[in-house]
Amino acid sequence: MKNFYQYLNENKENKEEITIRDYTWLYFLVILYGGKMLVKSWEKDDRPGVLITTSFDKFDFVYIENGNFVVKNQEEARTEVKKIFYKKTLLKALQYCTELKKYDIKGYYGYQISRIPYDLFLRENPNIDKSFRLIENRIVNHFNSQVSNTRIITQLSKSRNLKDFNLMKLFQKYEYIPKEIKIYRGLKQAYDIEQDRIFSCWTTNKGQAERFAKYYFTGTYQNPILSELPHVLETTIPVSEIIIFVDGQESEVILKNPVLIDNEYSLSI
Repeated sequence: MKNFYQYLNENKENKEEITIRDYTWLYFLVILYGGKMLVKSWEKDDRPGVLITTSFDKFDFVYIENGNFVVKNQEEARTEVKKIFYKKTLLKALQYCTELKKYDIKGYYGYQISRIPYDLFLRENPNIDKSFRLIENRIVNHFNSQVSNTRIITQLSKSRNLKDFNLMKLFQKYEYIPKEIKIYRGLKQAYDIEQDRIFSCWTTNKGQAERFAKYYFTGTYQNPILSELPHVLETTIPVSEIIIFVDGQESEVILKNPVLIDNEYSLSI
């Protein structure tokens, strides 16, 4: 059975015809669906930017059999997918995700081509994937506690593959790994270092820090209660000092105290 590269060598004029978009369908068939997809459910689908039948016609190891798109020689097909999308390190996978963003089609979030290198890296490294899921669950526990709970954060700080998790979150935010970042911490009174516990929670979002400083949030649909002396701390830290980096709807950076403060300012209410 010919592999992809033998096919190209014998059909040099067609080299440009097999594209990243075609390989996206092969990724779905081989990696996500185990080498079998129902034709009548998929034959009109073009969400990655190319019709599925157009893509599969280009691969000599993809057939229609008993009403399904199927792969003959699963290992050969998997090898071809990995040659296109797989990177051996997390950072290289994330960097490749950024390169592939130009192929994404707005609105088709379930079919973002730029996600494939990261997803495939986790599939090929299940221990890292398992660690990331556990870290996410522990972060949920941290948020649900609504305080800087030393026991929860200590457990989180000891999570396996936490450095890789922080690297992933940093890269997803900045699309590179910065050496240092500026962070903010909202307080409802003037800063007193003597009241700090082992860890402190910061944010990369200045507005978020100011909102936290100004209001007591009760979790109900009543008007928030104003704090008396809202203050904000700001500082720049090397990323190597970060214990946990969380960025999403609620940006949070957890550090071990003491933290050197660059500036402190009060807010009017």
